[in-house]
Amino acid sequence: MNRHFFKLIWKKRGKNSLLILEILISFLVLFAIFSMIIYNYGNYFQGLGYDHTDTWLITLNWRNSDADITKEKLKHIEQHLLSQKQVEQISFCKATYPFSFSTITTEESNVTFDYVGCDERYFEVLRMPITEGQAFTLNDRMSHLRPVMLSRKAALALFHGENPVGRIFGDDSNLVIKGIVEKYRYSSSFSEDLPVMFRLFDIRDSTVQGLNNIVVRMKPGTTRAFEAKLMDDLNQIVPGWDVEIQWFSDLKKTKNSMSIGFIWILVIVAGFLILNVILGLFGLLWYNINLRKAEIGLRRALGASKKLITQHFIKETLVLTTFAVIVGLLFAIQFPIMGVFSINPVIYLGAIGCSLLFLYGLIFLCALAPSRQASEVEPAVALYEE
Repeated sequence: MNRHFFKLIWKKRGKNSLLILEILISFLVLFAIFSMIIYNYGNYFQGLGYDHTDTWLITLNWRNSDADITKEKLKHIEQHLLSQKQVEQISFCKATYPFSFSTITTEESNVTFDYVGCDERYFEVLRMPITEGQAFTLNDRMSHLRPVMLSRKAALALFHGENPVGRIFGDDSNLVIKGIVEKYRYSSSFSEDLPVMFRLFDIRDSTVQGLNNIVVRMKPGTTRAFEAKLMDDLNQIVPGWDVEIQWFSDLKKTKNSMSIGFIWILVIVAGFLILNVILGLFGLLWYNINLRKAEIGLRRALGASKKLITQHFIKETLVLTTFAVIVGLLFAIQFPIMGVFSINPVIYLGAIGCSLLFLYGLIFLCALAPSRQASEVEPAVALYEE
């Protein structure tokens, strides 16, 4: 019986080609959407690698000020900040601070890193645990080699599990690894854990250029009132400079909102595509069933119950869905096999599973109403109309 059932469907594959194509498109759209959702929310529930609570960002723009004067003013700002009882610690850094809109990359030893320029206090201010080795120290400023810190992923890319601390690397063999942090996901809560390299900089030497951001660890409970006072103090210390103070909690909300907004845009666009496919499927099923009234009437005349008629059309639709899904799987399975976008294969496999569950549920609901309508056809009426 089942063999005969599949044989009849196969012979009608030409008539059902449009239906199969629409189901195939639906599967591929769902696969893309679920891949994106699982990828982003999988990242969201990972640790950032640092603690951004009670931290502020001070951004300075000294325009075309003289370099020596700039250094002196930066030292004055540093002294003033550390003298405030609300301030625990500060660190100067370049543009790749947490939740920034900047990305700096560099390549050393054939590995591409996200690049962070900072002073030796950066890890203390952001409370980044050092898993191997140690953080930068004051003595590292005098080193003839350039001390760096790496994230765990960067160390694995370079040394494939070997102990990286103390190793010298780089295209000019001038970088020495001081220590390892587990991760540094600075872009947003949805960003991927990428290889990161931290370079030591100091406002006291010639590398001050670009070191115009100050990460400030505040004591818990510090209010916006102190922010206003601090802004007035800084404007008096460096008149003519552009000074901006931001809270990392606010930066996080802004950056995450942008990421979520982008996800929702894609979901809404995909939703409209799927809605069109649903309407198309619903219409095609309704049309095909109306064309087969004679067949339905004959089945009813031979004793088929309403339940059997309903089950037959639902089963037929699900078999056609399976034909489309088999073709779609041939495309989707290439993503985890080939490692497309360097994403964990488990994400793609999870997206395939979610797409299948969603699609079969959707097709079942689309087929239910037309199938029930078909079961209500009376044999005499069907044969008379034909």
